[in-house]
Amino acid sequence: MDANGTRYHLLLGRADWQRCAWSDDGADWLDDWDGLATPLEVDVASQALMLRRRPLVAPPKPVAQRPQPERDRRGVAADRFGNWYWINAARDGLRVWSAGSQRSSDFWPVAEPAGAAEAAAAPAFADAQRDAPATRALAGAAVTIDHYLVVGSTDPAGVLVFDLYAGGAPRRLRWPAGLDVQPWALCAAPGGGAWVLDRRGRLLRLDRHFELARELVEPPPGPGSFVPADDSAPTRQTSLRVAEPITLPGALDPVAVAADSDGTLFVLDRGTPDATLLVVRDGTVLQRLSTAALRDVLQADAGFRVAVYDMAYVEASQRLLLADAGANQAWAFELGRDRRVDGSPWALTPLPDYLPLRRFGGKGLGVAPDGQVRYDFADSWVPLVSQAQPRHAEAAWLRTPVFDGREPQCVWHRVFVDGAVPPACRLRVWSRVADDAALLDGCPWLEEPQPYRRGDGSELPLRPPPPAPVRQGEGTWELLLQHARGRFLQLRLRLEGNQRHSPRLAALRVYYPRFSYLERYLPALYRDDAGGAAFLEGFLANLEGFYTTIEDRIAAAGALFDARSAPPETLDWLAGWLGVALDPAWDTERRRLFIRHAMLFFQYRGTAHGLALALSLALDETLDESRFDQPGRAPEPPFGVRLIERYRTRRLPDVLLGDPAQLENLGAAATRPWTPADGGRRLLERYLKASAPFAEPPTSFPLVPPVDPAAAAAWAALCEAALGFTPFDAALERRTWQDALAARYVDVARLNAAWPATYADFDSIELPLRNGVADWAAYARDPAPARTPVERLAWQAFLRSRYTTTARLNAAWTSDWAAFDLVPVPDRLPPDGPALVDWFQFESAVLAMRASAHRFTVLLPMPADDRDTTLPQRQLELARRIVALEKPAHTVFDLRFYWAMFRVGAARLGRDTVLDSGTRARLMSPFVLGRGYLGQDYVAPTTVEALRDGLVPGRDRLGSGELR
Repeated sequence: MDANGTRYHLLLGRADWQRCAWSDDGADWLDDWDGLATPLEVDVASQALMLRRRPLVAPPKPVAQRPQPERDRRGVAADRFGNWYWINAARDGLRVWSAGSQRSSDFWPVAEPAGAAEAAAAPAFADAQRDAPATRALAGAAVTIDHYLVVGSTDPAGVLVFDLYAGGAPRRLRWPAGLDVQPWALCAAPGGGAWVLDRRGRLLRLDRHFELARELVEPPPGPGSFVPADDSAPTRQTSLRVAEPITLPGALDPVAVAADSDGTLFVLDRGTPDATLLVVRDGTVLQRLSTAALRDVLQADAGFRVAVYDMAYVEASQRLLLADAGANQAWAFELGRDRRVDGSPWALTPLPDYLPLRRFGGKGLGVAPDGQVRYDFADSWVPLVSQAQPRHAEAAWLRTPVFDGREPQCVWHRVFVDGAVPPACRLRVWSRVADDAALLDGCPWLEEPQPYRRGDGSELPLRPPPPAPVRQGEGTWELLLQHARGRFLQLRLRLEGNQRHSPRLAALRVYYPRFSYLERYLPALYRDDAGGAAFLEGFLANLEGFYTTIEDRIAAAGALFDARSAPPETLDWLAGWLGVALDPAWDTERRRLFIRHAMLFFQYRGTAHGLALALSLALDETLDESRFDQPGRAPEPPFGVRLIERYRTRRLPDVLLGDPAQLENLGAAATRPWTPADGGRRLLERYLKASAPFAEPPTSFPLVPPVDPAAAAAWAALCEAALGFTPFDAALERRTWQDALAARYVDVARLNAAWPATYADFDSIELPLRNGVADWAAYARDPAPARTPVERLAWQAFLRSRYTTTARLNAAWTSDWAAFDLVPVPDRLPPDGPALVDWFQFESAVLAMRASAHRFTVLLPMPADDRDTTLPQRQLELARRIVALEKPAHTVFDLRFYWAMFRVGAARLGRDTVLDSGTRARLMSPFVLGRGYLGQDYVAPTTVEALRDGLVPGRDRLGSGELR
């Protein structure tokens, strides 16, 4: 509905266009769109209606220049690296077209260099690859999935097998006696091995080890066979024998064979007037698909026959390409079926592609592993490319469904058509109306004005102005209906072209009822004269169309400020209101999602949640509304970005949060960790058991390491196992205190006289545990930085925040401290109770957090797709730039990937655990000679396999020279 309340009926897409009826001559109307002879079609990609495309027919070569299968057809195959192999003209050797050098050369046998005869007489090593062939009649070739080149041999009957990994002379495999199969065409079989076709319509299967297929033989029970007394099945001595070749009934002249991944075989039979494709499965011909439908598409006469020479099947696109016997072009067919339904039939549908064969020598068509089809061109192999030269039908009629105007005597307003009408084409429109739908068929068709292309694009409000047209005549075409007054309307369109071009109709809109400026804004005097009123109505309707477009844009302007409804081209402008430049790599949905939640994103900027949002926006493949929920509510996405704040990993291994760096340290502790509830005596007992014998056993657990290195190592190990940390602040505080006393008294005797005390040396002085110790107040309140360790300040701040006053502290500890700034960090284990709990929580939590504060780790999911070896490094660099921009300035971070963490003895199981062969190697790229570096890249498995003396375990099997 526009700003004036005018509605429209819409035809858009295949389903709407196929609701219409079509006709060749405007008299006989049909609604069947499945036939190939329809003059109209709906393009699959653009969903636009146009005149049907038909293949361009190239003139055939003279009969004398056409290739003959028995003379020119030899067999061709391509390996996974893009090299092409075919049989030479004499049929006694092979040639190869190298993807690296782009040149053709002899592949087998290798020509002897000059002087080889003389060198052969000398005692030297012989070249194992120079093997003069005894075979003089080769036919058919295929490259298996195990990278073997298999070539058929008719004299003697069998095959030659070339190992393309290891190289060397071929293995000659002959048929066993009694097997009369003359190879003509070969194709690779799914799962390994090959299929062999001969000209008499028989198929032979070679398995992946190039042995003939076997079948189970159960002889009938004889008179002396053992039969159980319980009437169960009798025991029979079964055996295996070579399976008989599959015979194709009704095959007159089979020339080519291809295999689908599900085991279906396609055999091309050119013995019928129109070539036939046999669909074979499990030795049975399921279907016979005729190519006669091509005649209907070409609109050829009854004498036209689809004579073919060879075929190529591309499974990825389900396309079948047939080389014409005229040797000047190939025909394209869609060979498809519903793979979701078992046993669904195959269908052969002609396609309008024009595929010229220039200088086609008749050696054959070949399909590379990437799906590219090539043909022989002057002793090389060039791609078979579809040329942009369609041949459209000349004209066609289209009749729309009946449109309802919802009121009698409805004045139908305008017709808008989005599409392209090239200069050489034409679009004409007729209309008929009636107030009763039953009377519409008897109403005459009245021709409407010729549509014209609007200069400012579509009338729809938020559609952008048209860019430079992709096709000639592309845009929105408009006409003002002149004869349409009635409730029910039907349109008839005629599309005309010149065979090279066609009108293309993407959408059709019919507006109703007309908003009349004459009736709404002018006095009735202007409607008294019928002729003048009709002229003025049409004149003002043009102005109404101009102003309504502007009014629609004004009325719909509010949609520009909502990220959900704003056109994609306005999202950058909308983000500019927030001072944001959107990433050009983001898709439209990601842009809309960010703009809608931009204020929430800015609110959490600089926090862990904000960093995770920024990385998710840049790296996550899928993103939805839940990702912007408040922290704690947002579900953790599987395979998402993870942030580990270091102070939060003080007691748990990083691996529990996704960091695999500590996988090696996941062994279980020998004993249960100690807690203050166990008491200091229990900790002292564990220390006495874990350490060496003492001359004087300590009366409490020490918080400073012993002087003896061995005892210090045992003490540190016990601290990590029992406490979860190693105290270090008490030793620093005690050393600073001892140094201060030594600087003041110089001699320990003077200190003993001043205190009084009986210390043997300054190293035996401990930190005070009560108030009033001489010199401690002056030392503790000394403003010198060296006398004020940060650990003691943190300890005093911790006590102040917990107890508030020294009275509450003394009551809990049973002490007499006068001020918080006099309380030292304990250098021996406090007594059981609040003092012990306070010390343990300070050491295990506060100091651990201070040591790892402002440090965090970002873990990125390893990309699952390893085809792009540079993707992980690009994601790592992008994430590093994002984190450096979004993090607080005082923080430090590191960045790495995480993967499926499966180790012997340790496993991490969760909804984001991947069962895979491992992803560490994906951080490295395959080694390329001349571009890679040792230690940075890895050698691809295929290269490693090729170095194992030409034999790969599980792939190769040593066999004799005869198939059995």
